[in-house]
Amino acid sequence: MNLKKHKGAEIRNIIKKSGHTLVSIAKKMNISRNTLYNHFKKTELNHYFLYKLGQIINYDFAKTFPELKASEIYSTAEEGNDNIYLNKVKNQILILQEKYNDTLEKYNSLLTFLTKVANENQDNRLKREIKVFLNNRRKR
Repeated sequence: MNLKKHKGAEIRNIIKKSGHTLVSIAKKMNISRNTLYNHFKKTELNHYFLYKLGQIINYDFAKTFPELKASEIYSTAEEGNDNIYLNKVKNQILILQEKYNDTLEKYNSLLTFLTKVANENQDNRLKREIKVFLNNRRKR
């Protein structure tokens, strides 16, 4: 029978044995004490969290959770979730920037076209509406 250990309950017991207070651990991990308590309720925890906690309480969680290879924990931690997260955010910003630039180019093309239409059009009403639109845009 292959029963998985409840990681949250296990880390709670390990922390109790470590002699560290939950307040000090939470502070060093830059999370609230309540967030730490919420981790105790989880059956699964990510490797980076376990690595970071292990560093604080000086414990190797690969001993408790054999399914976690030590190298996996350390390589995940060395990459650093913060760096991975920042790279994802940077990529999302670049994608949004490209979309913004494309939209801006289309908008400017439309304004150029409207200016041309306004200058060439004989219909005074349309010409006035376009000029009013263009003037309102410039005031922003």
